[in-house]
Parts: sequence; C-alpha cells; structure tokens
Amino acid sequence: MFVSPTGGSPSPVQVRELDDSFFGADPHGYFLSRIESLIAHADGANATVSDGVGRQFALKLGWERDGDALLASSADARELQVAIDAASLRQHLAEAVLRLWLALLQTKTARPGTASIWEALTSTPNQTSAIFDAIQKCEDWDTASVHLELLLPKQHWPQYETDPKMRQAVDVMGKWFDHAVTLLTRSDIHLASANNKYKHGLAVRMRNDVRIGFLPSDAVPAEGDSIPFSAVESEIVLFDKPFVEYLAKGPFDGEGKHGLELTHLRLDTPTLLVEATMLATLYGAMFHVAAARHAAWSATVGKIAPYPSLPLGPTPARLLGKAVTGMRSPVTLRPDGSAPTRGPGIGFNHGEFVSLAVDYEGRRTMTFEDDGGSD
Repeated sequence: MFVSPTGGSPSPVQVRELDDSFFGADPHGYFLSRIESLIAHADGANATVSDGVGRQFALKLGWERDGDALLASSADARELQVAIDAASLRQHLAEAVLRLWLALLQTKTARPGTASIWEALTSTPNQTSAIFDAIQKCEDWDTASVHLELLLPKQHWPQYETDPKMRQAVDVMGKWFDHAVTLLTRSDIHLASANNKYKHGLAVRMRNDVRIGFLPSDAVPAEGDSIPFSAVESEIVLFDKPFVEYLAKGPFDGEGKHGLELTHLRLDTPTLLVEATMLATLYGAMFHVAAARHAAWSATVGKIAPYPSLPLGPTPARLLGKAVTGMRSPVTLRPDGSAPTRGPGIGFNHGEFVSLAVDYEGRRTMTFEDDGGSD
C-alpha cells in the first residue's frame, strides 16, 4: 500500500508492485456490467426500498415517501438517461482503447520490469485530440504485426496463421481500432465535444419529443401557415429517436478558431450499446495480453482477467450503415467577426457530410392539418 518514493520514475520494485495491482483488475467485466445495467434499466428494472442497496440508501437518505418506489423518475427521464449514458460509455471506451494502445506502444520495447504500463497509461495526454497524435509518433504503430501483438496471446499466433475465423476475428477488432480513432477525432460532427458536454455540467438538452425531417418543396404550400398532414408521406426523416442538442465551438483546424455551433446528435441506444460492447471486447483483449506479458516475469501478480472471446462481427460499417449521425448549424460568427466557414449540414455514420443551404429570411412556422390523406 505504501511505497517509498524514488526518483522521477518508478523503480524496478515499484514497477512490479504497481503493475501487479493494475493487472489484477477486470476492466472487461466492469464495462460489460455497465452495459448490462443500462439494458436492464431501459427494459424496466426498478429499484425499490424493500431490501438490498435500495433499502440502505433510503434509510441513509431519510426522506419520507409513499409506496415502495425509490426515486420519482419518469419513463421519459429513464429513456433519455439510458441514451445519454450509452453515448457517454461508448466515448469512454473509445478513449480507454486509445490510451491503452498508446501506453502499450510506448512500452513495447522496454525490458520487463523497467517500465510500468500503469504509469505510462496515467501519463497519456490530457486532451483526447492529442492521444492519436502521440500514437502516430510511435514506431510501427499501424502495422499488422503490432496489432497482432497487442490483440492476440502469443500462444494463439500459430492458430492465426491457419484458422480463417481467427484471422477474421482479429481483422474485425482492427476495424474497431479504427472506429475508436474516428469517435475521438471526427470533426464535422464533433463527437468528442458532445461527450465533454455530458461530463462537464451536463450542458446539453436531451430530447425524445421532437421529430426532424425534410419535406420536398412541392409538398409545402407557397402561402399560409398550415400544411396538410399527408405531406409526411414524402418526408425524409432525420431524427425519429432520442437525440441530444449541445452548444460548442467548432474544433480548431487549419482555418483557425470557429464560433459557436448547435449540434443535434442522434442517439440510437441499442446501436450505441453494441458499439460499447465491441470496444469493451477490444479493450479486454489488449488488457489480457498485456497482463499475461507482465505475469510471464512477475511471480507475484496473482490471477489475471480471462481473455475475451473475439467475435466475428459486426464491423462498424455493418452495424452503423449510412444512418444520420448528427446535424450542425452555426450560431455565432467566428471570433474575428468573419462569417462562419463551418456551415450547416448533416453528417452520416459512413463519414459523409452533406452541406445545407438555408434560407434564413424565408423561415416560417407552420401547423399540420389533418386532411385525411395519411395515417
């Protein structure tokens, strides 16, 4: 528990003791438990004051209450909470994968006992945008052989050479490596910024009461303030699931600083949880391989978490398809007073971004009227 401080980096004894402790964890199990709890909560698992933690919580809180319910949360609040937590968990896992990836690359050639993985992981850059930059500076960071070393226990390498399913599974994990990078670096729809807004003050608006779509111009009357309900038959739906709105400045890029943008981010909870599961599997595989390497020279590490089964799919492309990721629109001018260069548009899961031309002067508020032409 208490170690004697040494120089600017852990001593060999401290390296062993620190990584013995770190590799005794089960992060894969932790992440899977979070995913399961979100699914159970979404599907109606209710906490009560009758027994267990709920009863202990109620006794310590000391509030008077009617009935057996623990807290008075609504079904809408539950749906939105699960959606936002699923999105946050996905980003958490993407960041965890890249940070562990970087730490393992930085210590890959170190002699056993001379570099602590835990210390390297703790020392990765604070800014998520800088993590991938640091990864790219590591030697052979994107080679197939290095990916194999990170993902697959050494005793399975011969099987990789002869087993097509093993190669497919490793290839699938490689695609999730790429997806983790996308989740942290995508800038047209700034996903990392959304996650920051969840974490820091919950500076977002969660919605499940709004439907957003486009109607062709010939379906909208040229005059008046009403529109026939039958027009929805030709609607192109963008958001029909929960989404989150957030304000953020566009990411700094080659064009300099940007003004505020309002972004609508689509939250497809089952898909988000599948993304999280695949990233958790990737993290669990990397963690086990690193733990096994540590255990090969440290006799005091104890039991390490098991190696997860590598799935044959889905790949990110198969799971996400070409659905809408989000929609952005500028709110303010750039800090220098010039017009926004990041205009309004829609981003899609396969990476495409479609710019929109908005007629701000022609903005109208219209009410749908039942014309009996649509169900």
